Amino acid sequence: MQQKDRQLQAARRIVEHIAVRLGADLGVRLWDASVIPLGIGARSDILIAVNTPDVFRRLLLAPRLMTLFELYARGAIAIEGGTPLEAVRRWDHIKAVGLGKTIDKWLVLKSLWPFLRGGDPGAQASTHAYGGAIARRHEAGRDDRDLIQFHYDVSNSFYALFLDPEMVYSPAYFARQDMSLEEAQVAKLDRICRRLRLQPGEHLLDIGCGWGGLVCHAARYYGVSALGVTLSQQQYDSAQQKIRSLGLHDRVTVELRDFRSVTQPDAFDAVAQIGMFEHLGIDNHDGYFALIHRILKPRGRYLHDAITRRPT
Repeated sequence: MQQKDRQLQAARRIVEHIAVRLGADLGVRLWDASVIPLGIGARSDILIAVNTPDVFRRLLLAPRLMTLFELYARGAIAIEGGTPLEAVRRWDHIKAVGLGKTIDKWLVLKSLWPFLRGGDPGAQASTHAYGGAIARRHEAGRDDRDLIQFHYDVSNSFYALFLDPEMVYSPAYFARQDMSLEEAQVAKLDRICRRLRLQPGEHLLDIGCGWGGLVCHAARYYGVSALGVTLSQQQYDSAQQKIRSLGLHDRVTVELRDFRSVTQPDAFDAVAQIGMFEHLGIDNHDGYFALIHRILKPRGRYLHDAITRRPT
């Protein structure tokens, strides 16, 4: 039997084995045009196209989410008949997360063996992934500067292509269906300030302040003194320009520093974290909340805004 035939049979075994446990409502099209349903009675109007056997080899050698993104960017994996968002709605995310516990790992490993031979030697030559090393523990002095700058310092003009004029990089608040993105982001900033019950003269800390939208809004309309911290050089430069143009230099400070270096006890009446928590890492949650408790004044207010996913 030729190597290509072995790879095709192995791919079918793996997909069929996963399908029994996933029970999704779509199919997988392999590189020979055969379609395998990912669940009993699954529709085939939306397909995950696996366009090359090297997909399995890459996932075996680097079994992480970024590998899937790279394969999708290269066209090795594609979504046919719908968008990626439509495809992900076709399966139970709890089952997907738990696949590692329910699949027969020995069966999968045996099936993957044919993909270790005859791979594309240049498959890993081009990558968009971050290549640095990040320490896991808050207590160990984790340094995220390189990672954050890798993500955000591609250029402010790039982010301006799809963000609102305030450059707010987190979900907006559409109080009305006819709101523009600009109006909805201003409504979100105002909602944050009201939820924190900000009063003139109070001190606000914005962790991961981005381009300075919240700290400037809070100072202009609620009279607080605000400190924002970011690890992105381009966000910092843009925020400095915003502060100067609005004449807020006496009430707003944005610093290029890690939030872990803000350690003054009882320093802030209010602390906001809007969409930074996703960068933190699960192992660092305890240390993060301990720091927040230390820097907040007694009866200070903390607003936590992070993107989550419903369990079902």
